[in-house]
Amino acid sequence: ICPTNINFCNALDLTCSGTANTTLDTTPPNLTFISPQEGGVYNERALTLSLSASETSRIEFRDNSIGNSQWRTVCSDCQNHASTRSFKEGENNWLFKVTDESRNSATYEITFYIDTKVPKISLTEPKDGFSSGIFKVKFLEDNPRELIVKYGNSETGIRNKSLNISSECSTSRDTTCETTVDLSDYDEEQINYWFE
Repeated sequence: ICPTNINFCNALDLTCSGTANTTLDTTPPNLTFISPQEGGVYNERALTLSLSASETSRIEFRDNSIGNSQWRTVCSDCQNHASTRSFKEGENNWLFKVTDESRNSATYEITFYIDTKVPKISLTEPKDGFSSGIFKVKFLEDNPRELIVKYGNSETGIRNKSLNISSECSTSRDTTCETTVDLSDYDEEQINYWFE
């Protein structure tokens, strides 16, 4: 007869048995991430860490980007958890371990991004003078989602063009983009342009 939890005895390679109507819990709990979400990009460092386990469990985590990171407890004997935590700028890769009362455990990995920095435009062309319709921009941004060039004047109107970041831009340290627009409606007129 096992003097403690049967799964614990069996994990020690002891021969244990229970009563005839005893069922063994050998299924690890499931963990659902409510916030942050996998692949999410967030513009603030303090986020609500919100988790839900399928049964009462101990939930721990560690930062995969730190070598030999130690497990830290999120909560013990809980099924749901929500608290505000501060995360580092850039990519965050975290490993969570959830262990139920029968010592069944499973791990879950999540990666998300913190991007609190405003994009910085360092160069635009043309500088002044004649424009053939070719516009260039160089900017610094870790997670660019949308790039728009706006051009024109109050006389003929302001127009805009969305650039395809994957095909009209190249990235090294900075991102450099080039696009061409039809300026024939603005012949002999002065225009202004800017990127957003």
